[in-house]
Amino acid sequence: MSAPERFEGRSLGERLAPASPRELADALGALAGRGGAALVRGGGSRLGFGNALARDASVLETGGLGRLVELDADEGVLLAEAGARLDALRRAAAAAGWELPLDPPGAESTVGGALASAAAGPCFAQPRDVVLGLEVALVSGALVRCGGRVVKNVSGYDLAKLFTGSFGALGVLASAWLRLRPLPETRALLVAAPPVDAALILEASRRPAVRAALALDAGFDAGGGARLLLELAGDEPAVAAERAWLEAKLAAEAADPADLDAAREALGWGAADGTLSLRVAVLPSAVASAAAALRAAGAVLATEPARGLLHARAALALPNDAAPILAAAREAAARGRGSWRVLAAPLAVKRGIDVFGEPGPRLALLRRLKAQYDPTCVLNPGRFAGKL
Repeated sequence: MSAPERFEGRSLGERLAPASPRELADALGALAGRGGAALVRGGGSRLGFGNALARDASVLETGGLGRLVELDADEGVLLAEAGARLDALRRAAAAAGWELPLDPPGAESTVGGALASAAAGPCFAQPRDVVLGLEVALVSGALVRCGGRVVKNVSGYDLAKLFTGSFGALGVLASAWLRLRPLPETRALLVAAPPVDAALILEASRRPAVRAALALDAGFDAGGGARLLLELAGDEPAVAAERAWLEAKLAAEAADPADLDAAREALGWGAADGTLSLRVAVLPSAVASAAAALRAAGAVLATEPARGLLHARAALALPNDAAPILAAAREAAARGRGSWRVLAAPLAVKRGIDVFGEPGPRLALLRRLKAQYDPTCVLNPGRFAGKL
């Protein structure tokens, strides 16, 4: 008999692979009824993110829910099941003249995983802004809907926003109505050496036609030395004007669009064993000082200046090597009025921290929500903020 599959020191039992939202809800209700627990898995791109699994669990996979149910090219909306791959949805949307405004790192990214983890990419920052409605399986076995296919479809609390970013701790996403955007008339990717002047980097990243700006340290990814990547998108005159400005101010040059894809993948949450990967969010004015502190602690960075985001990575010889980088992240977040979270780390590091940072006053609210939606801690036990 083969040894049971293990994850973060816990045994993984039966594999549940429902093929429809109704089967998902039924499987979840049955698992809860017999006192079990579920590790929810979509494409696996972000499986390493979250606190350590608190007990043995079954694996609840959403890969069987992979259909693009509907794409309305007139309204610019689509309905997809949770296991649908984002790359396939992007192609379908583009063929209809639309753009899917989700671009998290991870080649295997699915709708459910991206929304449950609120995973942003360099081009589109707020996954919850894309969500019009959700279908969610609860531990009671119920299948509930919140929101719908149009923008103004709810009054009172917007529960779709509650489930987006809840990391599968309150319910399992079964399907989602997503809002699309018109395809831009043109796009261009430029690359430049990062200027020493942090104010100039911030100004460049805030130019009207710049929708993605990544300043990468040498060694952060496989793309070579330090560089600033800028994606422009919009109508032809606007992109041409911005391109001329960037060429004059930064000596920017045309880059291969694949360079942005490679940089996006380097932001992924599936860091190699022995690697610490974290993200710090601060005020844009505090990015330069936060970056200096993290580099001094031993991290290499990719920064999104206009958003105030710093993605830090370091190879750890020993778990204790994480301590100075974590301390720098906490301090930078406090000084920059922001937050920090660990995206990937060795198990020994994860067990000593809350990877979501300090929940603070919101922990009481998170506990009440967990008690209401998942009172017996069936879903991803211990992996949410506060180790709920």
